[in-house]
Amino acid sequence: MAADIIIGAQWGDEGKGKIVDTLSEKYNAVVRYQGGANAGHTVVIGDKKFVLHLLPTGIFHKNKINIIANGVVVDIDELVKEIDSIEKAGIRITPSNLMISENANVVAKYHKILDTAKEGKKNDKKIGTTGRGIGPTYVDKYARIGIKVKDIFEDFITKSFGPAAEPMRGFYTLINFDTSKRPVSDLVGRMYRFLAEARKNAGNNEEIIKRINDLILYTRYAELFDKYSNAIGDSKKQLGDELISYVYRIRKTMMVHAYGFWARTIGQGAAHQQNHPLKNETPVSNEEIASILEKGIQANPPVEMGFKPVSFSSELVPADPLNIPDVPDGVFPNVPQDCQTYYTWVEKAPAEIMLKVTVQKVWNLRPHHIKLFSPLEVTLKPVVDYDKVKPDGTTYEVVLPTPYQGLHRIEIVDGGDYTRIVWPENFKVTLPSGIDTPGVFNHFRGAWTLYFYVPKGTKTIGGWAARIANWAPRISGTLKDPDGNILIDFSKEEDGWFNAPVKEGHDGKLWKFENSQGVRQLMTVPPYFARNNKELLLPREVVEKDSAK
Repeated sequence: MAADIIIGAQWGDEGKGKIVDTLSEKYNAVVRYQGGANAGHTVVIGDKKFVLHLLPTGIFHKNKINIIANGVVVDIDELVKEIDSIEKAGIRITPSNLMISENANVVAKYHKILDTAKEGKKNDKKIGTTGRGIGPTYVDKYARIGIKVKDIFEDFITKSFGPAAEPMRGFYTLINFDTSKRPVSDLVGRMYRFLAEARKNAGNNEEIIKRINDLILYTRYAELFDKYSNAIGDSKKQLGDELISYVYRIRKTMMVHAYGFWARTIGQGAAHQQNHPLKNETPVSNEEIASILEKGIQANPPVEMGFKPVSFSSELVPADPLNIPDVPDGVFPNVPQDCQTYYTWVEKAPAEIMLKVTVQKVWNLRPHHIKLFSPLEVTLKPVVDYDKVKPDGTTYEVVLPTPYQGLHRIEIVDGGDYTRIVWPENFKVTLPSGIDTPGVFNHFRGAWTLYFYVPKGTKTIGGWAARIANWAPRISGTLKDPDGNILIDFSKEEDGWFNAPVKEGHDGKLWKFENSQGVRQLMTVPPYFARNNKELLLPREVVEKDSAK
């Protein structure tokens, strides 16, 4: 995986934070690889000013992984304060957008004391340390005697769970460090199973059992929340009432912010109303907890992928040699946002790609860019970077000149506004959607119907289906074979792995996702979508192989 590194050649104040913030739009991950909380990276978004000391500046961008790497020395107190200040501004920080290396060293209080004491003895030879303990922490790091993040984790596990430490280590590793794609039912089922083993190992230790029981109740909350989030129709109201009532019942465990949950879901008035009908004062008994655990394990079996992924190149060429029959036009997602990528093809150069672009204002926080790239451009810079489009609802005539023929990539960066493009007639344009396609969730906002090609000899179509965010509509739409038969109705499925068999005679043809919501990431066939057969680009090796048969 390619990476760009931003390095400051001075003592600071070079504008690194601004540069990283600007570049973050086009990357999957933003990594803080070195330093401590003495740094200050200032980012201005609209009329808001943020000063970061430990968090990577990519935290302000949606669907980016921000990593505090093992070269950073982490001041836990400062990090918690920083996270709190960012969340108060409305930016949610979760394990999905912030990761901390378990091998990062931790700044302890004694490091700060040593830092200040040593500086105080230097009289007129002071170096101007900030007294934040960073230097002494690095001394311990290189002497291999420092405290690491994983040491805190291990200390917590062994002291909190004693004889149940091993399964609880698995539990916390699963919910904090495991990066595998999992359906929620799979995650919840594994959580229940770790807790069941831990409960068994705890013996008669009431304190440990109490901690495990609280986590069982939290796991049940996660299970109920997922059911409520995916419910439609009359069942959503019923499941919502069940969830709200349950949160109130377990409020004394402090596992869920009950007041905040009530205030956000049914209002502050209901949260303060003592005799509210959903406020159930009945405590959860040990028998009920045991029943929750047993039923949770039964209802949430672990889910395996069910297919073997296949890799394809990104060297795309027109699918014309395959002589694919014409199909009715599909539609791209109608409200793509943030960073989007399309592949196009220029038959003869020099050429001008003519687009009609309309941007609907949502945030208007960052300049809008339409960048055209060619693999023949040896500098790796855009062939053209068009920045004249504004988020004002006006349709702009955009001209992208290129001296190159063949494959091109168009990247749209709109800072969170909705960008809609009218493509030239009979123009080849293809949307990538693989399991590792950057920013793919941004692209699949809104309804869409698109085709993909199933190479000859393919036995299974497999991939990942998910809503684009927790607040977004649940997945829906259908997977149809070349004869129009529905193989999967996603409105009846949860987020997760999907697979469908390919019948004899249905390979070497186009399949279709129709009237879809949410993302589909293909893993056994080329991960490229188009509105019809004429616009489709495919990996060169697929076109050459299948056209020769």
